[in-house]
Amino acid sequence: MLNKKGTLLTISLVIVFVLILSFAVVFAANDKKASNTPCARECTMQCTPNALLPKPGTEDLNVNDCILQCLSAVCGQATNVGTCDPVALDNCCNIFAEPSQDPDCCQASLDEYTIVTKQTMFDYVDVSGDKIAYQDYSLGNSNVFVYDTTTGIETLVTSSANNARNPQISGDIVVYQDYRFSNDDIYMYDLVTETETRITTDPAWQTKPAIDGDKIVWQDFRNGNFDIYVYDLTTGEETGITNPSDQLNPQISGDIVVYQDHRNGAEDVYMYDLSTGVETQVTTDPSSQTAPKIHGDKIVWLDNRNGNYDIYMYDLSTGVETQMISGVSWQTKPAINSKSLAYLDDKTGSIELYVYDLYAQTTTQLTNDTSFKDYLAVGGTGIVYINMGEMDASVKLFDVVIC
Repeated sequence: MLNKKGTLLTISLVIVFVLILSFAVVFAANDKKASNTPCARECTMQCTPNALLPKPGTEDLNVNDCILQCLSAVCGQATNVGTCDPVALDNCCNIFAEPSQDPDCCQASLDEYTIVTKQTMFDYVDVSGDKIAYQDYSLGNSNVFVYDTTTGIETLVTSSANNARNPQISGDIVVYQDYRFSNDDIYMYDLVTETETRITTDPAWQTKPAIDGDKIVWQDFRNGNFDIYVYDLTTGEETGITNPSDQLNPQISGDIVVYQDHRNGAEDVYMYDLSTGVETQVTTDPSSQTAPKIHGDKIVWLDNRNGNYDIYMYDLSTGVETQMISGVSWQTKPAINSKSLAYLDDKTGSIELYVYDLYAQTTTQLTNDTSFKDYLAVGGTGIVYINMGEMDASVKLFDVVIC
């Protein structure tokens, strides 16, 4: 009898233990989910040395303590600060993650920061992660700089007396064109090793570089017209991928290169798949389609089929072309990532910056002033653009979160 009672007691204890363990697992899961609040990026930008927007009352704290205090204040009781690693940002919502990677990231933010202001002119800007590359004339000629939004440090990438222009950045690699040998060549700079490498040596002109991962593309005049070339950083191989007509303004995402092509009289958008070696005509309308940009499976461009430039998009996964932005005004400088389409529009009488939410299908006007705006890019840090004032110019960042 005692054995039966003992057995029943044991079974009861096991059941209770299993119930407690199940509750603990559920609680832990909910607790971790609660810690995934979209505050990490904001707090990082407020607390790091030379922060873009220093957080009041944190001057005497080290970076990690500042971030933890910021997370607690901004995110409230829903944040389990103890599980948030302020360095790796583990268990803190990465507000620029893909929705599939971080489905709990769902808060929008429209904070604007001035990255750098100088009494000079800026040309071209690009962004990758927390690094912004741009071209400015503060040293008397055109040079390339990179600003790290995490550290607040600006780095001079080039010091050429012969003009370095059109920078693009991917990770820690910056590419640009440089005129130091009396013609434009493509160069790259590694921010980690602080080394510069000349990519092209042909005496013809190589311009408008773009980079994604280990592949660099550019437009090249070595054959008497502009063709698209690709350089693979892993293999060291250079390859021409286009035909005798003029191809311009290449961009790359993964293995897909997009560019505008003049072979049919007016400009069309084409794409080339590096993995298959297949070229595909993306647009067939007889009007002009120019300035293509690509991110993942989305291609956007400027399209003149309606008598003014509108923005169209082609979805590689569905094969569907869509007019994204319309109206009698002109849209320019489209830039895209997985969540948002940014562009400039003069419909209010001045050129302003707008962002279109690809998920909510809504448009937000980000700026409202009379300053001249030019060049923009969308990346993990947000939307960056160039703002020209009467006496100076700035590179600005909208810390835009759309998820």
